[in-house]
Amino acid sequence: MMNDDVMNIEGKWTYRSYHNMPDPSKDDRWGIYELTLKQDVDGFLEGKLDNGSPEEEYTVQGKIHNDGTRNADSKDKCFNINMIATGATNQTAGHEYRYLGRIIPKWQTGKNQRTAFIGTNIRTKYPGNPSQEGVVGCFVATKKDSDMQT
Repeated sequence: MMNDDVMNIEGKWTYRSYHNMPDPSKDDRWGIYELTLKQDVDGFLEGKLDNGSPEEEYTVQGKIHNDGTRNADSKDKCFNINMIATGATNQTAGHEYRYLGRIIPKWQTGKNQRTAFIGTNIRTKYPGNPSQEGVVGCFVATKKDSDMQT
């Protein structure tokens, strides 16, 4: 049974990350991955980020928690997500990214809305090019196997 202060986000997600570039003419994609998460009753997360290449995979650990507020429209509890992804292959060994995210509230009258979370990410360790450490981006993760509002 899930803790009342935890939302279940276990499953598969489509994860997209972007550089923080305001110029819409620039290609600002950082990466597109499948994010797979498993979760315990207290909201601790583990999983992987995988872009389909056997050399581009990361292990993920984190936590989802109720931040103590409620959405003004739906009155649903609001949830924050903190995660760390570390390189899991020879190509990504030593790499580390950190994520701060928030579950997107669902519209009460919305149609075809999937569960999603958004946030920012920072490249904290990048052994091949340490000058890239500290680069910040943003991301959106959309649940693949969630119930949609119709």
